[in-house]
Amino acid sequence: LVLSEAIEDIAAQGRVLNNLGALFANRDQPELAIVFYKESVNISEDIRAGIRPLSRDLQESYAQTIAGTYRRLADLLLVQGRVVEAQQVLELLKIQEIRDYTRNAKAGASQDIDYLIEELRILETYGPLAAFAQKIAACQANNCPELSQLNQQRDDLQKEFLTKVNELEAAIEQRKQKAPTLDPDNLPATAQAIVAARPGTMLIYPLVTEDKLWLLLATQKGVTTARITEVDQSSLRNAVANLGVLLANPDSDLDELQQLSQQLYNWLIAPIENELQTGQIQHLVFALDEAARYIPMGALYDGEQYLVERFTITNIINADSTDVGDRLPEKPTQTPVLGLGVSERIDEFDPLEHVTEEINAIVKESPQDSEGYYPGDQYLNRDFQWNVLTSQLAGRKILHIATHGNFSPVDRDQSFILSGNGERIRAADLSTLINYDLKDIHLVVLSACKTAIGTSSNEEDLGDGAEINSIVSYFLNRDAGAKAALASLWNVNDRSTSELMQRFYAELTKSPDMTKSEAIRRAQLSFIDASDDKSHPYHWAPFVLIGNGL
Repeated sequence: LVLSEAIEDIAAQGRVLNNLGALFANRDQPELAIVFYKESVNISEDIRAGIRPLSRDLQESYAQTIAGTYRRLADLLLVQGRVVEAQQVLELLKIQEIRDYTRNAKAGASQDIDYLIEELRILETYGPLAAFAQKIAACQANNCPELSQLNQQRDDLQKEFLTKVNELEAAIEQRKQKAPTLDPDNLPATAQAIVAARPGTMLIYPLVTEDKLWLLLATQKGVTTARITEVDQSSLRNAVANLGVLLANPDSDLDELQQLSQQLYNWLIAPIENELQTGQIQHLVFALDEAARYIPMGALYDGEQYLVERFTITNIINADSTDVGDRLPEKPTQTPVLGLGVSERIDEFDPLEHVTEEINAIVKESPQDSEGYYPGDQYLNRDFQWNVLTSQLAGRKILHIATHGNFSPVDRDQSFILSGNGERIRAADLSTLINYDLKDIHLVVLSACKTAIGTSSNEEDLGDGAEINSIVSYFLNRDAGAKAALASLWNVNDRSTSELMQRFYAELTKSPDMTKSEAIRRAQLSFIDASDDKSHPYHWAPFVLIGNGL
């Protein structure tokens, strides 16, 4: 640590501090581990903010090694019952994962993790102690006469350090007894805004670790509690992979699907049933983690009904990137839409025969148009090109794209949206959307696009779901981008997608008070209640709403 500081190697400092955190965690000294993990994470945040400059290559290299530090830090904080601090770390973890996937070390706003006063004193004491050890080593090498005196000084510094450790442990115990986690003011303003936007809202942060699953809950009362589910990471990933195979097959056995879905329900929802009932919760907002991001939460089954039958459901990247201060205009006439789609066969991509019907049902191109819910323009097949997309964004409230697409869990360069001339609009192109006029767009719908879930029942082939948030993040931006996105988790039947989209927009325009999360819920319920095969979750469950659910 002393050497890396002396030569101003910022990335090396971060790695050494991470290793010190791991060392103290292995020694069963979690309070000290947390201090050094925090310092390592804050170096990462400072690099991202430009406070501690680092070359782009080194930024990317360091970013790829730091996400595990955020995860281990959050786990230790939750073990100690420090849920408010853990929530802050989980917020930053979501952005760090986007940085890893997009290879953009600057992605997202930077924010240092707060220290307790006692933790700062640990760092202030540890630095001189480490430096003094180096001084003694130099003295020993040269047989200097001051060795005895230096050893005594080192022992005094060690005693001072241990005193600070005792003070830290006592302070943490005192805070636990005061139960500050019940104070709503402990919630960051962005999280407060989400749970206060609608009465009966709960914000849920799952954290997946190697040996357990944490469920961190936040309501208008504050960060209320953390629950532990005794399920290891491998078991969760295996269950998610198997469920993905069943969901992506419209002919899969419904009883088998519901049985597996109920197992995931028992891990993710059953432990918080008491809080859901006593808090009169109606709206669930998930900041999902790891493989859980592949789960369409509305399709979780409690043995009698699906979760979407009880709650509106929204996913978010994290609270800090979610702006709930905006809604679609009350009148459809004030909601201009841009509709883009591909219905024809292009190379190896099958035709999407119902895309034209879908776009026509959404876009009213003129007052005389008998179809369409919203005024706007549509560009189909060869008229849908990248330059058309970027040039037609200004002034739109809704961007609807119905085409083939893929969000690769392992390689962002393999993620794309297919344009009408056969070109693949890749992640590198989407990352430039921030340069165009997105500020008026409230909702982006990616219809027919999918991630790679459902192709294998081998949990080792499953990604961590970071691609879902990462691709969507190209469209969503708290300050200069859309506020919400609707995207699918697997490749859905063309007709089913078209029908679901039309029902979603029909519900959305029924009432000025209708929210996006309630509109997609009602559209999905209409499929569940259907007497035909559309009731299978394959047809209605894939679409997840990410961002502002209002």
